[in-house]
Amino acid sequence: FEIISNIYTYILNYFKNSISIPFNPEKSDINTFSKSLDGIMNFLNDENVEIIEEVLNEFEFISDKIEKERVKATEERERKELEKERERNLKQTEESKINTEPIENETDEIIPMDERKYMIKLLKYEITGLEKVFNSIYDIKTDYPVYEAQRQLSKTFNILKKILSISRRINISKLGRLAEATYTFIKFVQSYRLDPFTDTIRQIFNYIIYNFKLITLDKPTKDYEEFVKHLNNPVTIFNKKEKH
Repeated sequence: FEIISNIYTYILNYFKNSISIPFNPEKSDINTFSKSLDGIMNFLNDENVEIIEEVLNEFEFISDKIEKERVKATEERERKELEKERERNLKQTEESKINTEPIENETDEIIPMDERKYMIKLLKYEITGLEKVFNSIYDIKTDYPVYEAQRQLSKTFNILKKILSISRRINISKLGRLAEATYTFIKFVQSYRLDPFTDTIRQIFNYIIYNFKLITLDKPTKDYEEFVKHLNNPVTIFNKKEKH
């Protein structure tokens, strides 16, 4: 009776899969199921039971077809999800795009000392906020940490826009260039779905904050130009890493 139970269970699961995967049941499969029910009747009547073995072999063939449909459906679902993610990233890029047009007469205006001190305080506040976003990634505890980390990184865009705006106001071009380059690097990480938990990306985030703090304190930066160049062209970072 275990064979009979298995046949009924298989037929039930077949139609469940046809809904969940989904796929259209084929006429040949329905004929096989009909044959299996005839086989059960023969089995119960102690008649020709060879049909049962034949049906079970056909079930294996049907199982292979279902698995192919499952794989195809999974690939299609992932393709659609990737497409949606790409569209979200493009939209996010437009919404969060940093305006790189020069502000008229910004370099000619003399900023009062009190205002400059206030702006420096704002800069330090925004840089601390940026650092908190980077650090928050490594506290993520979910089933999909990379996805959640990518989502968290989107919080940096408004912060970088504010840093850029303040840097222009008080004429610290190195800060503005670093903000733009950081934005480019983070968008690269998101667009290519790189894992932010790798040592390389973590070190880069730390070095970004380190340079922001040095510039704000008017301290010399050792390899600023080289670092900004690589942030603006992230491929060079990972190509260099692979060679080593």
